Amino acid sequence: MVTDLDFTDDIALVSDTASKAQEILDRVETTAIRVGLHMNSKKTKCIIFNQQEDVSIRTTSGTILEVVQDFKYLGSWMHSTSRHQHQESASMESLQQAQQNMEIYSS
Repeated sequence: MVTDLDFTDDIALVSDTASKAQEILDRVETTAIRVGLHMNSKKTKCIIFNQQEDVSIRTTSGTILEVVQDFKYLGSWMHSTSRHQHQESASMESLQQAQQNMEIYSS
């Protein structure tokens, strides 16, 4: 499973569970700090798919990330509601294609 999509200074982290999402965010944030980078928690958002319960994702400093209903990444919109399921699928395919293209260019 693809867990992150990186393009210049934007990163989209992807996980199939909230606990994995928290773990991935913690690792990314900890690694960034080691090399002198800092995550802007005001600009960092999370979107949740197929969850009935409330989910809270926190930064390493304890800030709870804002949960959004949709976001745009590399020109494609991702929506958290099922009424946009076709668009979500197309958007995920776009994200995966963008990641494959980036791997080709960095090889």
